[in-house]
Amino acid sequence: GAGADAGAGADAGAGAGAGADAGAGLVAGRDLTPLLIAGPSMTVTVPADIITAHTPVQGTAPYGLIILFNFACAGHLEYTPPDPSNANPQQIPIGCFDAAENALGPDDFVFGFTRIYASETITDVNPVITQVDAPGGPFAVDAGTTSTVTVAICTDSTVSKCPHIAVGPIIAPPVAGREVWADFFSTAGQFTSDARLLYGATTGSVGAPSATDDGFEAPPDAGAQLMWMVVHDDHNGASWVTVPLNVQ
Repeated sequence: GAGADAGAGADAGAGAGAGADAGAGLVAGRDLTPLLIAGPSMTVTVPADIITAHTPVQGTAPYGLIILFNFACAGHLEYTPPDPSNANPQQIPIGCFDAAENALGPDDFVFGFTRIYASETITDVNPVITQVDAPGGPFAVDAGTTSTVTVAICTDSTVSKCPHIAVGPIIAPPVAGREVWADFFSTAGQFTSDARLLYGATTGSVGAPSATDDGFEAPPDAGAQLMWMVVHDDHNGASWVTVPLNVQ
């Protein structure tokens, strides 16, 4: 993977040097790996003139904007010139290829982006995950991950009869008036719900973890797996945590 979305308690972005040199490597068929920053986090340097250099938008207070792009690729990235016969104005000029130069599809390539706004009058923060509620927990979040959660396999032929293990993120209270929810993903097993509401914009906290936790159904096979919880708010803020799973 290369790049990072804003979250996981890390700064998001690309260093000024990486951005300045990237254009020189945009040649079709060239592996872009040397020009990219790999890993779960990145650091962005905000220019001092980011607000004054931004074209004013009528009816909006002055602001600056940085757009960060992130990729997860089960191979390497290459520049792919836009197809002039394609009328889609939002073609992605980056592709994911394997060692034999075969283009990889959506199962092996994920593209995303996030925006960082700069303002002299408005302050904002991403939601902060402080702990993860799970059997044997709650577990502290350290650098975007937690201690391993151990769950028992479920060999019932009817998956719905598997025990539902309560898991979910615990977050610091957000800015008043924010709606905050969590999305759930895992490499094996499944969740009762894809998402759970944590805070309502007008109602505030939904409740303790017992009210916001999701139900996780363990897979039938033992082994090491991963779970992710991604917390979003309605101001485009996001953060996530990785939870290692030991299925036994």
